[in-house]
Formats: sequence, C-alpha cells, structure tokens
Amino acid sequence: FEQLSSVYASEGVKAPEPSDLINAGLLHEFVGRVPIRCALEPLSVDHLLSIMESDSEISPLTQYRDMFAAHAIDLSWDTEALRTIAERAHAHGLGARALVAELDAVFREFAFALPGSSVTELKVTEDLVSKPEEELRRLLAV
Repeated sequence: FEQLSSVYASEGVKAPEPSDLINAGLLHEFVGRVPIRCALEPLSVDHLLSIMESDSEISPLTQYRDMFAAHAIDLSWDTEALRTIAERAHAHGLGARALVAELDAVFREFAFALPGSSVTELKVTEDLVSKPEEELRRLLAV
C-alpha cells in the first residue's frame, strides 16, 4: 500500500478506485464493503507533536497524564523531549499509533514503580526519554 500511496501522492490523486485496491491485494468482497475511500498523507513529526500536545482526552499523552494524576503524580514535559518521541514515532511510519508504542516504551516502568512511591512529580525531559531506566532509579532514590 505504501507504493500505491506514493503513486497517488505524485499524481495528485485524491482517492483510489476499487480496482486499485484489488490490484494492491485486497479481496473483492472487502473492497465492495468499503463505501468511502480516500488517499491520506503521512503525518509529519510536527503533526505527531501536535497530537501529543493537544488536550484532547484521546491524546495518548493526556491519557498518561490522567493515569499518573490518579496516583497523585503531576506529569509535565519539555517540548524538546516530546519532539524526540515524535521523531521516533515518525520513523516507524505508522502514524499516530506509533506514538502509543513510543510513549509506552518511555513510561512502562514508571507506570508500575511510581504509584505508591513518594514521587509526586514526573517531568518528561530529554534524559528521561533517552535513559528511562536511569531516570527512574534516580527518582526512586530521592
């Protein structure tokens, strides 16, 4: 599908035809059940950053903020740290879904270790993003 998407982008096509989807390997039965078809542009790093920084309740970062808040832990962040996460997610080429995977990789151990500890603040910095295990040990040692 990536090749098909590239062709559409280069030709300025806004929506694939059913035959395009069939030629790309989708079953006739499936294509017939898809009433709306459109070509999508890949999300940029800035788009991914915007998704994370939004206050929408479906933003993966907002969900983490709310989860930590339920344990009286205030989650804050540096924009540059979020940009690093967005760049990593962008490298996967999976759109916004990759944000969840990258945020999970950063927060996984914090989500288990911090609730019930004396930690009341967690700031997402470049150091935390690049070395989460070290930052967790540092936080728990205080």
